[in-house]
Amino acid sequence: MKNKDKIVTVDARFRVDESHQTHLPFFWPWIVPLFFLLIFVLLLCSHDSLLYAGLLMGSVMALTAFSRAAAILAGLFAVRRNGAAAPSPATHLPTSTLPPYTVMVPLYREAEIVDHLLAAMAALRYPRNKLQILLLAEEDDLTTRNALATRQLPESVSVVVVPPDRPRTKPRACNYALDHFVTSDDGFAVIFDAEDRPDPDQLLKAAAAFAALPPNVACLQARLAADQRAKGLSGLLWGVEYAAWFGLYLPGLYAVGAPVPLGGTSNHFRAYHLRRLRWDAWNVTEDAELGIRLARAGLTTGVLNSTTWEDAPAQWRVWLPQRTRWLKGWWVTAATHLTDTRSLPDLGLWRWLWMCHLTLGTVFSHLLLPPALLFGAAWLAGRWPLADPLRLWTWAGPILATSLLLLHLFFIAAHAVATMLQQSRRLLPVVLLLPIAWFMASIAGWRAYLQALASPYYWEKTPHPAPDLNHMEQITTAEPAHSTTTPQTAPALHSPTTPPSSRRSTRHTPRLAAACALTIVMAAVSFGAYYAADIPTLRCAAAALRHEQNRNRFIDLTTASLSPETDWSAASHLEVTFTLSNTTAANYELVTWLKLWDGTWFERSAAFTPTPSDTQTITIPFDTAWRSTEPAARFSPAWLLRVREAGLRLRGPSSHPATLRLLHMRPLINTPPPLAASLISAPTTVAVNDIWELHFDLNHLNGNPFDANEIDLRCVVEKPDATTITLPCFFTLNHLPVANPDGSETMRPYGAPYWAARVSPDLPGTWHVRLEGHDRAATLPPLTTSFTATPSTLPGTVKTAGRWFRRDDSFFYPVTINLRSPYDALVATALKPTPQPPANAGTQALAPWIERCATNGINWIRLWTMPDSLGLEWSAAWQGYHGRNRYNLANASRLDHLFNVARAHHVTLELALWQHGPWQREVDPQWDDNPWNIANGGH
Repeated sequence: MKNKDKIVTVDARFRVDESHQTHLPFFWPWIVPLFFLLIFVLLLCSHDSLLYAGLLMGSVMALTAFSRAAAILAGLFAVRRNGAAAPSPATHLPTSTLPPYTVMVPLYREAEIVDHLLAAMAALRYPRNKLQILLLAEEDDLTTRNALATRQLPESVSVVVVPPDRPRTKPRACNYALDHFVTSDDGFAVIFDAEDRPDPDQLLKAAAAFAALPPNVACLQARLAADQRAKGLSGLLWGVEYAAWFGLYLPGLYAVGAPVPLGGTSNHFRAYHLRRLRWDAWNVTEDAELGIRLARAGLTTGVLNSTTWEDAPAQWRVWLPQRTRWLKGWWVTAATHLTDTRSLPDLGLWRWLWMCHLTLGTVFSHLLLPPALLFGAAWLAGRWPLADPLRLWTWAGPILATSLLLLHLFFIAAHAVATMLQQSRRLLPVVLLLPIAWFMASIAGWRAYLQALASPYYWEKTPHPAPDLNHMEQITTAEPAHSTTTPQTAPALHSPTTPPSSRRSTRHTPRLAAACALTIVMAAVSFGAYYAADIPTLRCAAAALRHEQNRNRFIDLTTASLSPETDWSAASHLEVTFTLSNTTAANYELVTWLKLWDGTWFERSAAFTPTPSDTQTITIPFDTAWRSTEPAARFSPAWLLRVREAGLRLRGPSSHPATLRLLHMRPLINTPPPLAASLISAPTTVAVNDIWELHFDLNHLNGNPFDANEIDLRCVVEKPDATTITLPCFFTLNHLPVANPDGSETMRPYGAPYWAARVSPDLPGTWHVRLEGHDRAATLPPLTTSFTATPSTLPGTVKTAGRWFRRDDSFFYPVTINLRSPYDALVATALKPTPQPPANAGTQALAPWIERCATNGINWIRLWTMPDSLGLEWSAAWQGYHGRNRYNLANASRLDHLFNVARAHHVTLELALWQHGPWQREVDPQWDDNPWNIANGGH
């Protein structure tokens, strides 16, 4: 090179040798586990776990997506730092001034495509006396060497045998040729892959571009594209991705001043710079790593307006290892440069951030896609709130979610534009299938990360099928958009110094139109994310909640209550009469509260403005506006079967005290509508000997649901053999057993009380069920349903057979045990010290005992029901009980749970409905509390 005084010198620390093996820092493999551990900890420990985890994943993915979208837009507009237009003027280089050019083609097991390679090299237009084509074959690759030996090679083509050494990689072979055959700093060098078919005038375009560019432009990356032989979904999608990557993304990176990662081929270098930098022989994406190193050395990579056609992987089994290698190389490149503290001053903050986006951002966006999809699927199933209207930072949740969705739609549109600009319209139909490629790339990302832990330098070679040379020649002659008839015509190049063209290119119009269109799409992403995330609604909700918060600043001024201990289940409204004095504020909040059934709290609040009269009367409907302190409990009038306490609470500003006196609370009973039942759930199939359960509700309660003399509901069941059975329906309420730290158990009610019926079918076939019955005033119109019993191997009911037992027509021998309760005071005194669960341990103790009994061969358990454990009727003074003819529904839920455990382990439960204690005054005396005791109102 004659103008050596103009050459930009390169710091020797940016040079790498084969002895330079990048070792991942000890902490680097832990970055990904720690990131996901952080997400897991957020899910476990934080009250807003789902919000935090979603925001963390969404922020990383959205940052990478927005950066990529910005680069794509910059690539479309071809924005230059000085605002110049994209095309460069035509520059003519006389043949005598053309510098020497070295073409390096590394080969390994490429015997099948030798003819294709030689044809592609022969098509290159460059003076042969200044062209050196080096075919780099490994010494032990005898098949490729023999194939080359049988061909007549042109004078400008030489076969270089690369001696064996570690690592045996493509960049090491190139470094060997660079050290031994590119001995001059003059001229240029380029690397092609064996399957490549570059534009015939690509070398001339690169030489002209280098002549027009400043010396700090050390490399030019030509566009890569899938040739017309691309087939299979993986190959077509590969072609679509390449069209956007090299046609839009890399020019955009150049336009915004970011480091440009090189493709694995068609990299044109000034020989001076390449000889001083060399490739990293250990990195499996040596091209991308060299692009980062060029930027750190203060050099620039441009994008050459010339195309190299490549072989696209036609099968996913080829596509996946190739993409794995690329992503593994990005991961190692990130470790190489981000852990080097000098990378930030070398690049400057702007280019350093872009390097983070290119390396770490690319890898993490692939790793996060599977958990993000799982997170999205879980949200579709659970629909938890994505934002809290009162915390502005949480609004980022729906904005990020909708932005990611819209950005990926933008990417699909950008890929479609890229394929049209490349004039590869045959790829357009598969653009909508890009999400498949993204998902497969995420699999490759995890494969790359796991592979990087054990073998970060393992090179998975991509096989190349034998090409159709005739087809190649036809395509070569049909590409006016990528070749010229005048060899010396300079390319259209994205350059910071090239002046704008004096004449508008006709190809610029569609490019500018596409840029404008995608800019509009990008703006739509921003506005669409705002409205699709329903931010206006969030703003309205926030305003309403702030208003509510102002009300929540009210304090409890006064309260009054009654203890009616009565049944209001037939009422539709509640009339409350009270006096209120000393009121000085205009607005208060009046809270009506009820303590129902087992003590479950319900309340209903409303704004209240006092009237001039001292005596106030309000009417409150018994509707779904009542809220419970039990999060899962849902109000219905059936809760009113036992009203323990009822009261009013007045809330208002602390500076405005008042005096409240509750006069009375009276249920209002309107004429009930005709009695009717509505189905809640009725399964359509059940296994033979399993339990089919019908859930239904009545439109009102008129009587005691536990007393068949007042409400009597039955299921008449017709079996497949035309026989019928009649089964009683029952009233119940679901409870969830919750273990307490002290070993006791709390039954938490959920839902609302309802009616149910159970059938255990003993025959396969269709079973018809008719619900009928009456209450104290009306007959229930029949309600019918049916289900199908399917054959099963579940054991049937144990029945008597004379003096013995049988089950499923077989002899049944019961191996029994007697389970009294979790705690027995006699055992505590007679067998000291004997550890026992607390007396109120409930199913937390009994369920594991049933399982252990089954494990040890016991198949029949006698289970006691008594006031202390699992009883249904007892004195209303005891917790959970409601007197005679009203059942303890918490214990009923416990029994249901134990029946389910026993059924799962094929254990038969025998309920001992009574024991001696309730009728004794000496042994385990409980007679004084017995509701059947005349002293307690019994008979």
